[in-house]
Amino acid sequence: MTTAALVYDVAIEAHCPNSVMRQFGQCQSFPVSSTLDRVQRHDHSLSRAGHPFSTMWVTRLQPWVAAWDDADEQLAEDTGPHTEASFRAYLTWYEPKTRCRLTYADMHP
Repeated sequence: MTTAALVYDVAIEAHCPNSVMRQFGQCQSFPVSSTLDRVQRHDHSLSRAGHPFSTMWVTRLQPWVAAWDDADEQLAEDTGPHTEASFRAYLTWYEPKTRCRLTYADMHP
């Protein structure tokens, strides 16, 4: 999975493959870096509002689009296979950082 920033129109979003690693059988790493470590706020908050169409957008977005030429080299680190122990460790880290109530459901009581 690539870590290249996603570009759509003038929107630039950091791609966070670490948040879906478990869905692909990989260990989900934590803690994770801020998305602003990869896409600066001034680029992340670009908007066409009040700006006419011009070549300025092409110039501004060109480095982000060009990064996709090397997207197959900007890969998420291999974190090893998903295990129950790594998932429990992730939940221990995640639980105090969210308002959501997570509970373990024993599939084999």
